[in-house]
Amino acid sequence: MRFASCTVFLLLLVVAPALACIWDTDTIDDELRGIPEAAILVTGRWFRHGTAYYQDRVNKLGDKSELTSDEYDDLAVAYERLKRRDEALAVLERKRAQLEKTPDEDHLYRYYANKGTILAHSGLYDEAVTALEKAIEINPDAHFGRERYQLDLIKYVAAAKQNPALWSEYNFLAYAGYDSGFCHSPVGQGSFKGYKESNINDTAAEAFQATAGMLRFGGLEGPELYRALGDICLGEMDLNLAWYFYMKAVEKEHPARDQIKESIEAIEHHWKEAGYGNPPHRVDFELTQQNAEQWLQAFQKAESEALARGENPDLEKNIAQANQVVPKPRLQRPDWTPWVGVIGLVALLVALEKRRRRKA
Repeated sequence: MRFASCTVFLLLLVVAPALACIWDTDTIDDELRGIPEAAILVTGRWFRHGTAYYQDRVNKLGDKSELTSDEYDDLAVAYERLKRRDEALAVLERKRAQLEKTPDEDHLYRYYANKGTILAHSGLYDEAVTALEKAIEINPDAHFGRERYQLDLIKYVAAAKQNPALWSEYNFLAYAGYDSGFCHSPVGQGSFKGYKESNINDTAAEAFQATAGMLRFGGLEGPELYRALGDICLGEMDLNLAWYFYMKAVEKEHPARDQIKESIEAIEHHWKEAGYGNPPHRVDFELTQQNAEQWLQAFQKAESEALARGENPDLEKNIAQANQVVPKPRLQRPDWTPWVGVIGLVALLVALEKRRRRKA
């Protein structure tokens, strides 16, 4: 399997929504839309609601004395997105009090799932683990069981905070004991050097889906998620995507960025040695990041202007407007990844033909 074409990956998304790390009324719609295509996810050209969107929710719900269970989620998540986490947790406790009067198992699960995520974003990892374990106990099949990836990530980050050497020794998947076949670099200089004995049999596609889901739906774009996605792609020999994910992890100042830079250099060296053409270009990386930032600003501006007019933002319309205002960039070099096999075959045929002519 190769993530470059994303064919199998996108088929998986149709039948299995990605891990959502937080619940509000947007969650189901967002999951049905799926994770952005991998090449879009790594550049950042995908929508995230802006400050105005969540402030509008606070304005509408913040002063209400009585809220529905869904509204409690919406208000708590709005505060979370605005980084007002004490207020978010206070809203969840109001929801908890309501659930004691009118029990609802689904909303009790959502209460613990949201609380665990907000606590994790606050750096309260032990409390976050307790809440998320309770959420999984209530609904172990939530998001097709992939919520455990979030729990594994939090445990890894907490351990690495205590022992910083772990950043360079493992990614969060390897630390948790997942199949190391997609947790290391096959070109000899991975982003980490050590492995735990594998005790969970997971496919690269599932690991990619869950990790990308945390990136898309979790609300925080942590560098470890980019590093892990790079490791998965590299294990699948998708050098182009691995290179971009690693570059993103370095840009976001991953604690193991020195090792990740080694992987980037190894990919570039391997790319040239294998005769794949020019490796991904760093000018292109900067161009895609700038373009994505401008695109997101245009999307959030359209959203904010709709709210200012008293309208409910039309997501598809705002995406289309951002696409019109900020077209995709023209890169210095084409994406060689889909053609790597063809290029290698052509090079082999040319070499064989030269050899035949010399013998003749």
